[in-house]
Amino acid sequence: MLRRIIPVSLLGCMMLAVSLGAAILPDRLAGAMKSNPETVQPPDPALFEEYGFEGGERAPFGPTTLTVWRFRDSTGAMAAYQFARPADARPVASKLNKLAATTRDGAIYLFGNYVVQVTGRIPEEDEIAQVYLALPKVEQGPLPVLSTYLPPDGLVPNSERYIVGPVSLQRFDPKIPPSQAAFHLSAEAQYGRYRSKGGEFGLAILNYPTPAIARERSDSIRALPGVVVKRTGPLVAVVTDSTDADSAERLLGKINYQAAVTLNERAPNHEVKSFARTILNYIAFAGVIIGFCIVSGVLFAGFKILSRKLGPKDDEGMITLHLSSK
Repeated sequence: MLRRIIPVSLLGCMMLAVSLGAAILPDRLAGAMKSNPETVQPPDPALFEEYGFEGGERAPFGPTTLTVWRFRDSTGAMAAYQFARPADARPVASKLNKLAATTRDGAIYLFGNYVVQVTGRIPEEDEIAQVYLALPKVEQGPLPVLSTYLPPDGLVPNSERYIVGPVSLQRFDPKIPPSQAAFHLSAEAQYGRYRSKGGEFGLAILNYPTPAIARERSDSIRALPGVVVKRTGPLVAVVTDSTDADSAERLLGKINYQAAVTLNERAPNHEVKSFARTILNYIAFAGVIIGFCIVSGVLFAGFKILSRKLGPKDDEGMITLHLSSK
């Protein structure tokens, strides 16, 4: 009987440890205790797997319900944020969150490698900050700069989608085959929908490691039917399903790559420079004095020689004190 009980007890402890390790949210929010927490599954498992999904949890805290999804890095979290954000969400400024928006029933935030969805009462920033402090495995990497290249004019609100692989490309811009995008070359893309007089169309901006790779990819993508392509630096902008060629060309004309070069220079040490300048000033002053003495001595000696040659020859004897005779 003992041999049967021990394995069952060990199994129960292991299951309890796993369940406790899976907890993401803290036990308290603004004085309200967490109740009935549950593990949440991603709405699109294949897409979230490509984004680097690691785990999720949902729990009520009184009038507020929090749902969190954790990703491997902030890029995957930003991609999931764009996907999960409702079409009618309204962006708001936030000191804590890299991206934030209010929704019809709450809010949605991007914090590092976490996507946090709020339903019900929206917590104050100091309240949600306590939740962030308790989150495990927080990664605060910078967001990809590529997400800022979509021109704002004509952009359909909340239509942005970040593309990191074949699954997200198929979901959001299926007219570009994965083989043409070449994700094995470390490509990523920012996608958005635009409105024009001829209707809506999509714009995907693909980013490649080098301009040479982008040039080769642009030539290949340009062969696809119904696309308009522009390359600028390592970026390849592709307009798909557009029935208004003029609008597509005007939109592509607004996309221009600008390289930013940062030089890592050591800050000047003003104290060291000031001390060195003082020493140099002392040396220069001493040199001036020595030079003045030499010039004065030469002039005096020259004056004495000339005065002896040109003046009366007075035999000036040496004055002696004859101290030895005293």
